[in-house]
Amino acid sequence: MKPVDHRKVDNDQGERLEQVQGIPNAHGATLVSFADHCISRAKIYFQLHEKAAQLFDELFQLKLCRKREINEQIMRAENERERYLVIDEFASRESKGAGVSMHFDDEQAQRIQQAISSKQEELQLAHESQKEQDAKIQEFQKEMESCKATFKFLETNDCEKK
Repeated sequence: MKPVDHRKVDNDQGERLEQVQGIPNAHGATLVSFADHCISRAKIYFQLHEKAAQLFDELFQLKLCRKREINEQIMRAENERERYLVIDEFASRESKGAGVSMHFDDEQAQRIQQAISSKQEELQLAHESQKEQDAKIQEFQKEMESCKATFKFLETNDCEKK
């Protein structure tokens, strides 16, 4: 029996693919297309992760701006009572979770929070999808091993008949 060529051309897609030793071409094509799909999903996952990191950086910068603004208000306060009022207002808003929205109007703060929430949801969905794909890959690998064993068995029986 002649050795299997490890570089085959898939006529349906016109792409070069690496064929695993002993696996029929159709299974190799399926494996390659599934791997491409997994790679594209991973790219999306990392893009979402980078976008979420960018949004968290923006949120951090907003908080820094707000703290500077509070410090300026405290410094401008003419007496001790005004300083305590500024600090008290800031503390009450921070305890309600609205510390960021003081720098912007409520609509802008809400959009930022919605963007962060949606990106977190997208990240979660991408992560769950990646888990599902990992399970599919493991299932496909088991199927490949079964195909290899069947192919090896048929190859062995074919040689014995000759």
